[in-house]
Amino acid sequence: MRNETNSRKAKNVNYTILATAIVIAIVLVVNIFVRVIDTKFTEISVSPTDIYTLSDTTIDMLKAVDKEVTIYTIAETGSEDITVETVVGRYISHNPDKIKRKMIDPSVNSSFIADNIGKAVVQGSLLVKCGEKSVFIDVTDMRYTVNTASGDTREMVDIEGLLTAAIAKVTSDYTPTAYILMSKDRYYMSTSVIESIEKQNINVVEIELEAGKDLPEDADVVILYEPPTDISDTEFAAIDKFMNDGGRLMYIMHFDYQGADEKQNIGKLFRKYGMSFPQETVIEGDSDYYVDGEKPFQIYPIIKGHEVTQSLIDDEDKVLFNMSGRIQIDEIPENITVDVLLKTSLQAYIKVSGDVNTQFDPSKNHRSEYVLGTAVTDSKTGSKAIVFSSYAIASADADTSVNGGNIKLLINSMCWLTDEEQIVSVPAKFRGLSKLILTAKKSNVFMVGTIFVIPGIILAWGLVTWIRRRRK
Repeated sequence: MRNETNSRKAKNVNYTILATAIVIAIVLVVNIFVRVIDTKFTEISVSPTDIYTLSDTTIDMLKAVDKEVTIYTIAETGSEDITVETVVGRYISHNPDKIKRKMIDPSVNSSFIADNIGKAVVQGSLLVKCGEKSVFIDVTDMRYTVNTASGDTREMVDIEGLLTAAIAKVTSDYTPTAYILMSKDRYYMSTSVIESIEKQNINVVEIELEAGKDLPEDADVVILYEPPTDISDTEFAAIDKFMNDGGRLMYIMHFDYQGADEKQNIGKLFRKYGMSFPQETVIEGDSDYYVDGEKPFQIYPIIKGHEVTQSLIDDEDKVLFNMSGRIQIDEIPENITVDVLLKTSLQAYIKVSGDVNTQFDPSKNHRSEYVLGTAVTDSKTGSKAIVFSSYAIASADADTSVNGGNIKLLINSMCWLTDEEQIVSVPAKFRGLSKLILTAKKSNVFMVGTIFVIPGIILAWGLVTWIRRRRK
């Protein structure tokens, strides 16, 4: 009897030791887990089948196609890209009356290649043709890798994006042109962002205006992309004339440090729309609207309802702004309408640009909401303008951090400026991991839960179990 009692006690002790070891191991794993939360847990799997699944954007576009389109696969029999051909089949299934496919063997039909493409073709490439208009899609452009700001490498698949853009382009009756005004001190918009705009069937051209010259006659939109200095008198005169004639303008602000030269011409250009741009940096004071890691200058703006933003609201997308300036709405003329697209919370405050101290100072700072994005219409001239207070709206790195929200808003804005109702720009998809976006507040709540609450529950459960077994 005594041996049985000792044996039972030994088992209880062994069980307690084992349970304690398991709990400690779990706590250690959870703590390690939290340390890498930004690159591990904040990502969720994306099924490879998404590559074959067409977006609603593409399906809506295909249903509206009323012209005959032929998708040519340039490949010898057996050399086709199976993934590409599967996606092409999905396109045809949504409009089989208008969209057809044909195989072209380059070794047999070299004249077709010479007449329609005019260069050597990689097996598996596509040619989309409608009447006299055609778009060539190199199969090597359909897959590529990118390096993210966090150092990760992503395998991108852009079959749908390129094919949808090609069909939209060959079936459209008009292709708008957007001119990015350049000069020796201007920043270049990234190639990937320009390609996203061009997927929307908008030609993007960089131009440097000569003294005394107007904008080209085919200009539909002018883009002022992050000018670090003021626009020239020539640019001001050209843009002012363009807008008086019903033109469209997008202004993406540059972060100005304290003491930077005042942009008088830009200020004069927007003054007639009831807006000005103080040299101030917006800091978000509500941790539910800025990036985890105590970075209140990296803001997730509140998205307001508007034709430009509604799809982001419906899809619960986020936008990320970094080092945002402030858009001040002053007295608005009768013929002008200014709609707020993006704003901060009521807990935001401002710092003089260049002040690296982001802490709130009650003696100097005032908490309020601030405007970060606007849409402007002029009922007299028919002109429109979009203003964003941060370069990050067109930043590929910022866009990756919010799973495409920034570029989606940028494309929506370009559609609004060009009076295009149908979105046809489809972002590239990627195999692997997609960011789960956590604000500073949500991340802190999650961290408390994983470090204290969950281990606490496990320890309590182990303690209760141990006490019960001791009483037996």
